Amino acid sequence: MKWAKSLAKGPSACKSLITPIPRVKQAKNHETKEDVAIKILDKEKIKQEDLGESIKKEVTMMKMINHRNIVKLKEVLASNSKIYLVLELITGGDLFDLIKGKLA
Repeated sequence: MKWAKSLAKGPSACKSLITPIPRVKQAKNHETKEDVAIKILDKEKIKQEDLGESIKKEVTMMKMINHRNIVKLKEVLASNSKIYLVLELITGGDLFDLIKGKLA
C-alpha cells in the first residue's frame, strides 16, 4: 500500500469509545487499485490504557458485520509498534459535522 494523504488525527479520527486516539491515512491498494483508509493504532498506548482485549473485540465485531451503513474492515496488519486497520474509504466529510450542520 502507498500512503496518499492524512485523513484525520486525534479524537475526530475515531468515534469509537474503546480505541485510543489513532491517526487515519488514505492509501491505495496496489493490487486492486482501490483507495482505502488506514487507522493506525499505537501498541504502546493500547498497552498503557489496558485496551488490548477491547481492541480484539472491536476487530472481531467489525469482521462479522456487513452492512451498507457501516464502514467495512478489509484487513488487519501489525508491525512491532503499530496496528493497522485497513478500512473502506468513505468520502464526503465527517458524519458528526454533517449531523451538527443539519441540527443548527
